[in-house]
Parts: sequence; structure tokens; C-alpha cells
Amino acid sequence: MMIKILVLSLLVLFFNSSFAEVYKLVDFTCIPKVSYFKVRADGFSIDKHLLRGEHGEIKEIESNSNLNFVDWLNPLRKSCSINGIDIRVELEYQKPRSGRCGAAENADLNLFFDDKKIIERANFDSMCSSPYSIQELNFEYIKKGWFEICGYYDEDGPYGDNYLCSTIHLNKVKNDLPINIKDVFESRIKHLKSVYGS
Repeated sequence: MMIKILVLSLLVLFFNSSFAEVYKLVDFTCIPKVSYFKVRADGFSIDKHLLRGEHGEIKEIESNSNLNFVDWLNPLRKSCSINGIDIRVELEYQKPRSGRCGAAENADLNLFFDDKKIIERANFDSMCSSPYSIQELNFEYIKKGWFEICGYYDEDGPYGDNYLCSTIHLNKVKNDLPINIKDVFESRIKHLKSVYGS
């Protein structure tokens, strides 16, 4: 009986350490003087088991970088004023639940320009429950009237690549808001295939 308890304890310890949860980090860089603003899902993640204790690694990372910790208890709500436009980003992860996605935390992205909703509940940094996933928003050219969305789509583009970037021209979408991100990715794939062939 004692051996069974020992084996069971070792199995629990093994599975707990093997499938440790990780923190999601989002790069939020805002430099108004040079009209630079970018929001990007960062591939860097930290094992939650490393953060137990009094070290405060998350605070250390956030205070020494543009990275922000996000999860369903810590939504990201930040804004940046570029070229007279107040751009606000809201990123909320949903509470992990059971199902085909397991414990994956899906994130909803909302984007506002001067309180006008440009993007509503777009999928961010996870393709579990959607055919697309925004990975990056780049506002470097907002003063020229457009910004860029990059991310993954479940249909391959030319050369088998399913990471795409597409520009959104504000004068073309101002009457059709919020933007349908799925349409943006599908339109970009269609354009690339017409240029490079399928």
C-alpha cells in the first residue's frame, strides 16, 4: 500500500511539473514623439512555478521592458496618442474552461480610435476557437491614414505561409465599423493568390 501511495505521489508531481502553466506577455510600445505605436503578442512566456515566492519576476519584467502580463484576471487596457488620435487597446483573456481547447485562454481584442470602435472582440494570440489570430497591430503609419494587422490564418497563403500582414486604410473602413478581421485575412489571401498564384 505504501508503494502505491509513493508511485501515485510521484506521478502527480511529474504531471504537475510537466504541464506547468505559462504567463502570456504582450509587448505594448508607445512613443508619441516619433509616432510609433505597436501591440504584439510576445513569444516569451514564464513558467508559473518559477514565480512562487517573493521574487516578483513579473514586476521585474514589466518595470524593465514594454512587456505586460495578461490573463483572465489581468486584462490589458492601455492607450497611446499618435498624431492627434487617441488609440485605446483592450485585451481580455477569457477564463480557462474545459473543452477541445483545454485550458487555453482565448483573448478578445478591442481597438478604439477616439472612442470609435474599430475592432471588436477579435481573436488575439490563439487559434483554438477561431480560424484567425491577430498577433500584432502596428500604427507606425497612422498619420498617413492606415495601420497594419498581422497574424495567423488557418488557410495557407502563397508558399504555404499562413502568417499574413494586411493594411487597414481608415478612409475605406470608416463607414463599415467595426472591421471584420476574418474578411481582412480572407481578402489578403485572395490578393496574394491572385499575384503569386495558389
